[in-house]
Amino acid sequence: MGNKLIREKILTSPSLARCSWVANLAWPWILFCGDDWGCFEAVPDTVRSRAFPKRKDITDEMVASWLDEYEREGQLFRWHEGERVFGYFITNSKHNAEYRSKWHKRKTNLPPETELRKYLQDHSIVFQDIQDGSIIFKDVPTTSKDFQDVPSPSKSRPTPTPTPTPTPKKKKDTPEAKDASGSVFDYRMTIRLRKHVESYKGTKPKTKAQLQKWANSFRLMRKEDKVDPRDIRRWLLWAIRDEFWRGNILSAGKFRLRIQEGKIQAAIAREVERRGASGGPSEAAQERDDVAAKRRRAEARKAQEEREATKREVERLAELRKTNPVKWAECVLAKKDIPEEELREMLKSRFILGFYREAIKILLEEIIKQREAKDGRAG
Repeated sequence: MGNKLIREKILTSPSLARCSWVANLAWPWILFCGDDWGCFEAVPDTVRSRAFPKRKDITDEMVASWLDEYEREGQLFRWHEGERVFGYFITNSKHNAEYRSKWHKRKTNLPPETELRKYLQDHSIVFQDIQDGSIIFKDVPTTSKDFQDVPSPSKSRPTPTPTPTPTPKKKKDTPEAKDASGSVFDYRMTIRLRKHVESYKGTKPKTKAQLQKWANSFRLMRKEDKVDPRDIRRWLLWAIRDEFWRGNILSAGKFRLRIQEGKIQAAIAREVERRGASGGPSEAAQERDDVAAKRRRAEARKAQEEREATKREVERLAELRKTNPVKWAECVLAKKDIPEEELREMLKSRFILGFYREAIKILLEEIIKQREAKDGRAG
């Protein structure tokens, strides 16, 4: 199990609020069943033994019903591999306490991306991208560097000095040496190709030397093959988006070979001829792009409005906690006029969170005060 962060936003989570109060309280414990990537074996008896090893009163049927609720409300994605069932917490990246570079190796296979995207679309969940089977949200700052295995080009630049003194070490800072380690353009193309390989194969280049070899291939294309950098960028972006070529361009060396053979240029020329002399997209394609852009803008506005509404709700609850603790407790439990017996039963639960326990105690004290006041008037 990986370390998790339980954030205050779960107090106002609409999806958790639609679950039963028992499933709502059990959610943080079941969240810890996921690995660093948010995946786990979603079998009720396995989840029960991992999340509640000391609770004999929790049954497999209860856990199964909670998992069904989470899946129905957009908190949990489940998929089958043969006879085994696996789950993935949708908001795992918001609750992971470790930097992504420190995540442990996966214990499950990647969630099927096509089915995962359909699940997100069906539940109207706004996200930025899916990388390595993990959902990236716009409002969650990234914790991993795009190119952490390759030194930044800025680090290889020579430090200017007022009076440079020629020394043997300065030979490393000549333009030729800098170009060999990789210019800004070469590393940008390497990063773009690396992202394509990650999304297509689900794996990353294993060594720093391999990435430097890719950057050197782009350098050779510029220096030895005399290819315009603008053409390199245009051809690479076209190849990784084409249905056929995206599976054939998985390394910079292979990309350079196909450019030398002229195959990619010929494929682009055929597509331009098929589309027309201008080479621009068809009206139907342009219309699809416009619709997609409009949808993305609407999703971004909706996400921003949801974030602002959540922020206002959190501030309102914080203020209410100071001014009217009873009202705050009712908001936390999302229920009014809870009987004293039910409150005491909820208080016995060992897996209840601290702020829920505080809210229950406030309501119990209020009930006792009202009863004492009523007995005083009767006497």
